[in-house]
Amino acid sequence: SRGDYYCKAKRMGKQLFTTTQSDATTIHVSDLPIPTLKLLSPWSEVFKNEDMGFSCEVSSPEWTFTWLRDQTTLQNDSQ
Repeated sequence: SRGDYYCKAKRMGKQLFTTTQSDATTIHVSDLPIPTLKLLSPWSEVFKNEDMGFSCEVSSPEWTFTWLRDQTTLQNDSQ
């Protein structure tokens, strides 16, 4: 969860030793972007062995994509 995180240490033995609190590290939590699938041709129906093109986009940079058909991962050149 989002917030400031700290740590402290203690050692028990004949005597209890406790450290001071560490510097804080702030964690920011964001929702994952939702990908958008776009059909690159104006037709949603094609003939067998005909090529189709898709694009997948998200609202932030540096994402890579995996293509699936019926929950099966496709190769980049799959039909």
